[in-house]
Amino acid sequence: MVSIIVPIYNVAPYLPACLDSIIQQTYRDLEIILVDDGSTDGCAAIANEYKAKDERIRVIHQANSGLSAARNAGLKVATGEYVWFIDSDDYVALNACEILVREATQDDNDVIIFSRQRFTEEGPLEDDILPNERYNTGREYIEHHLTNNFSHSACHKLCKRELLINHHIEFESGRYEDCYFSFRVMCVAQKVKVMSDILYFYRRDRVTSIVASINPKDSDVLLTVERLEQWLTERHDELVNADDFKIYVFDWVFSSIMIKYPCKILCNRSAHQITKAIIHDKRFNKYLKAVASIPSAGWKRRIAAWTMDYCYPIFALTVYSLYHIKYHNSRNI
Repeated sequence: MVSIIVPIYNVAPYLPACLDSIIQQTYRDLEIILVDDGSTDGCAAIANEYKAKDERIRVIHQANSGLSAARNAGLKVATGEYVWFIDSDDYVALNACEILVREATQDDNDVIIFSRQRFTEEGPLEDDILPNERYNTGREYIEHHLTNNFSHSACHKLCKRELLINHHIEFESGRYEDCYFSFRVMCVAQKVKVMSDILYFYRRDRVTSIVASINPKDSDVLLTVERLEQWLTERHDELVNADDFKIYVFDWVFSSIMIKYPCKILCNRSAHQITKAIIHDKRFNKYLKAVASIPSAGWKRRIAAWTMDYCYPIFALTVYSLYHIKYHNSRNI
């Protein structure tokens, strides 16, 4: 059985499509756990309506506590052999569970990672296609992908629930929790399968989404960096001192925060204050300075790191210009 955990918060226009894609799965042995995290827009009623229609659905209503707490609440009551976290404004392929269970059980894989498509209200965007790969351990996966296409999102992974329980892995509080969760999962996993099949459809640029908003809590990215470093240090893992890990931290913070505001909000003072505060915080700045001097990081990373640190206006203008050139070209294809 697969336990599907759906954290829900104020996504009423998108929730039915998400839930329909789950209850209509060709694989029927599902436990569907909906965690209403204090929604105020009618999501609670929608969740209850679906529960009345499908006996596989369980609904948890709780006071607003954040995405991590909602996912953890679902994980605590899950009983399936496998766990899949699906965000409530996204949807999945109707045969996704059938494919994932087949691949998971075929070789007794701990984790299945699969591809996704990004989309907006205007239509599909780029596909995140992953190569078909097999790894004997999650650590082997890390070594191959730490500086290229490491899978951060919890949503395009199917995990053995026993793996999470045995290693006491859950979601930590704060934003950007997927990175820390996924990194720990991959460090302790045994057999891992990566699939090119597009099974997940990820909504981009929702006006009220976390990604689209300016939020001082974006500094939580520093908390994740700190947790990653501390977790590896406590395990006496030499990876924490490796150049590839330093590049990984730089890449992740860069893609999560550093280009978030400059891409779309060039003249917003608050956005740039948040970005510059993260750049100069010692928890990240040491990685930025390291990458600027690591030959294997490549010239693009090294230039980006140097301009972020010493000439932020040029960095912001360059990112903004490149983003809009790429966006304009993609819309004219």
